[in-house]
Amino acid sequence: MTSRKSSIVVLWFLLLGSAVACENEKDDINEESEPICNTVYNSFVVAQWNIGHFSGGASPNSTIDGVSYEKKLKAFRSVIDGISANLFSVNEFSEVFGTDSKGTPQKTLDVLFSDYSYRFVGHQTRYSCNALFSMQELNNVTESQYDCNQTAQIIKANHIRATDYYYIESVIKIKGCPVKLVTTHLAFDYGNEVIAKSQILEIIERYKDDSLVILCGDWNIMDVNNFDYFKAAGYQLANHGVYGDYMTFSGGEVLDNIIVKGLNIQNVKMIETSLSDHKPLVVTLTFPD
Repeated sequence: MTSRKSSIVVLWFLLLGSAVACENEKDDINEESEPICNTVYNSFVVAQWNIGHFSGGASPNSTIDGVSYEKKLKAFRSVIDGISANLFSVNEFSEVFGTDSKGTPQKTLDVLFSDYSYRFVGHQTRYSCNALFSMQELNNVTESQYDCNQTAQIIKANHIRATDYYYIESVIKIKGCPVKLVTTHLAFDYGNEVIAKSQILEIIERYKDDSLVILCGDWNIMDVNNFDYFKAAGYQLANHGVYGDYMTFSGGEVLDNIIVKGLNIQNVKMIETSLSDHKPLVVTLTFPD
């Protein structure tokens, strides 16, 4: 009889222990599944590069020939791999990188950005072609033209059109938090910045209600004061911000930028290279304390 009572007591404690363990496990699962947006996230790296259609910006339809293919491939891979960005925004992207020594065309996605699991390339019209590459899933990706393009007129440059220029929007999740990610390339008109200014104001208006935003691009702004519109709207600037000015364009202008809202810029650097008429801009971002 005593043995039976002891067995019942032991069984009761085992069941109680299992119930407590299951309850604790359930609590742990709930805690992990809830988004945590108010804690510091491990730093992540974002890069922006107008890659110049692999021609230094001289032609929108150029490709690397077989003679220099291996050398150029190694050089571009060295820059991209050396940056090791979690998110990579590219302007003036070309579908084909070049023709190898066997005469076979090689796609840029395969030879330069194969390490990125998530990729989106927009359409190309003349010089305008934007692309996003990410180690994290790109959600709800859309390609949109600026509304102001419909009435804009290029004054000085007849070989381009304002309607060539657009933006790609995506949503990425970092620490469970949705972050709007944008890459764009604004219209340029050799000193006439009316169109670019209108596009800036339009993109600020579009994301005014979003708390976490990353805007990447070649902004084609010769007058850096036009970046102040972003500052007034609560954004931080990687270029022409607290880290100073980086002349990312070979002509000596501050054209390329990574502009963020709701995130901290911890570090900024420009990669010195002559592979394009633009230099890559790289930032390290974290969530605020």
